[in-house]
Amino acid sequence: MKELPKRYDFSLVEEKWNKYWIESKIYHSVPDERVPRTIVIPPPNVTGNLHMGHALNNILQDVIIRIEKLKCFNACWVPGVDHGGIATQNVVEREILKKEKKTRKEIGREKFLELMWKWKNETGSTILHQLRKIGCLCDWDRTRFTMDEVCSKAVYSAFKKLFEDGLIYRGERLINWCIRCETALADIELEYVEKDSKLWYIKYPAEDGDFIVVATTRPETMLGDTAVAVHPSDERYKKFIGRTLILPIANRKIPVIADERVDPEFGTGAVKVTPFHDMTDFEISLTHNLPGIKVIDEKGRMTDNVPEKYRGLDRFECRELLLEDLKSGGYLIKEEDYRHSVGTCYRCGTIIEPLISKQWFIKMDELSKIALEKIEEGYPKFFPEEWRNSYKLWIENLKDWCISRQIWWGHRIPVWYCQEMKNEKCKMKNGVIVSFEKLEKCPYCGSQKLVQDEDVLDTWFSSALWPFSVFGWPEKNKDLEYYYPTYVLVTGYEILYLWVARMVMMGLYFMKEVPFKNVLIHGIVRDKTGKKMSKSLGNVIDPLDIVNKYGADALRVGIVYHATTGKDLEIGEDNFIFARNFLTKFWNASRFIFMNLENFKKEKIDFEKIPEECKWILIEFNKMLENVERFLKNFDIANYFRTFFDFF
Repeated sequence: MKELPKRYDFSLVEEKWNKYWIESKIYHSVPDERVPRTIVIPPPNVTGNLHMGHALNNILQDVIIRIEKLKCFNACWVPGVDHGGIATQNVVEREILKKEKKTRKEIGREKFLELMWKWKNETGSTILHQLRKIGCLCDWDRTRFTMDEVCSKAVYSAFKKLFEDGLIYRGERLINWCIRCETALADIELEYVEKDSKLWYIKYPAEDGDFIVVATTRPETMLGDTAVAVHPSDERYKKFIGRTLILPIANRKIPVIADERVDPEFGTGAVKVTPFHDMTDFEISLTHNLPGIKVIDEKGRMTDNVPEKYRGLDRFECRELLLEDLKSGGYLIKEEDYRHSVGTCYRCGTIIEPLISKQWFIKMDELSKIALEKIEEGYPKFFPEEWRNSYKLWIENLKDWCISRQIWWGHRIPVWYCQEMKNEKCKMKNGVIVSFEKLEKCPYCGSQKLVQDEDVLDTWFSSALWPFSVFGWPEKNKDLEYYYPTYVLVTGYEILYLWVARMVMMGLYFMKEVPFKNVLIHGIVRDKTGKKMSKSLGNVIDPLDIVNKYGADALRVGIVYHATTGKDLEIGEDNFIFARNFLTKFWNASRFIFMNLENFKKEKIDFEKIPEECKWILIEFNKMLENVERFLKNFDIANYFRTFFDFF
């Protein structure tokens, strides 16, 4: 028997086995008579290198896929990358601005997309290389990209089907708008940040000399007020309900209305109603048939609907000037320090502006209904189980999903608009044609004046189709029939709503089955002080640095040992030093065993006759096996490894 080297050199061992796995295609799977165990990777965005969160996510998947392969299941782990939509576009825009001193609009759409594809090809290859470097046993022959030909066909087919079924529509609604990225965002794409601000108390006079004081954190939007609302049971304001007030500065008459959505405890209990710049106010306006006035535009500047002196000002510049005018006019009663939660863009951190805008939406009522029916039946199963309730609660309160984005990188919305609408048939369709291919003429009226929609689909639309698009849907093929639904989805809790719920709904709608039988939820990676790792804080640990310094197995052990299911984990370099030391001991123990197996002959041994210490070891070993199996059934990878560690 060949003796193991005295010193454990991870670079030689890992390079040897990685090469062997790739050359022998030990990872590759094809449909056969065995039971499949399929995992589709949560595809990393092509924004840059993998971070420690990616390492956690993919190492957990790798452990599961290797165990299932060892159990002789047909294990298939599909790798891939996501185009990342606004996130990737922002990264590339910054690079272009830095290198060429130009914006994307100065470059133009066609040239910009060429640069985006170049970035994708370089970054996507790097990410796949990094996955190999940390030891991921993916089926590399099945690598997919959310904008490749196969996935794009799935995206456009899904859009067409949903449109024809009446679930996709275009409408004017109040949406979240990012001034910096100049695009709409869904509610769950906002990050809420606690900010220290002011609460301003403003007097709204009545014609008879009486007045109501309104408290607001956004005085600049008052120029778009169309009512003041109070709670119907609030005795302080019952005499005002139905009366008219004069909107300060704008000198417009607005009514006082009663609505149960008003919180009597906030401010003075009377609130301004600005339908086109506040989500709740928009809902109130629909109930009371109030008009809306757009006073802030897509660039964050005041519109022509405000008094002339404020037109064209930045929204926050307008705030300062307006406050001065309110004070000099005797309308500003007081201001108070106020800490509150402010919605920001999840990609650039800009404070969101609610705006009225024409966008594409998916009706969620039918989709949420089928998802709720399945969760009541117990599908998918969540590990840990408490995440099931959060998932269910979110689906029960779904609003229509805004799927259009005003950016260039992504799947362009496959809709064309006829500019002439020369007959009744075309007019009945509002001149809207869904087509994946470029059209020469309108199929309804023959007009050659056609314009394609400028927007692209929300990146989460293509991601929602991922569990079946990677296998070639909408084509019916052996892979799709065999590998879908998948075995388990491994994902962080921060995208439970952004991604997991939408995959379930799309899977049920198009495939009539949940896309994964199980969902394993993990936490996020933090530093030793509990802070989330970020470049701005300077506390990031690059997983590839750990691999180069201590080895891939040290990275894997250091992460898995601390990856308690559903909980955040705090990681520092000492975790990987600990892992390296453990691996060295394990290597030395293995070397000792091999040295003593030189003349080993297999024979039956009477348990009662072996030494007591040997009996103890065997008993503990069997206990370990029982515990390992129990933990694996619940996808508890951390305790699975700790059980082995404790035994050793």
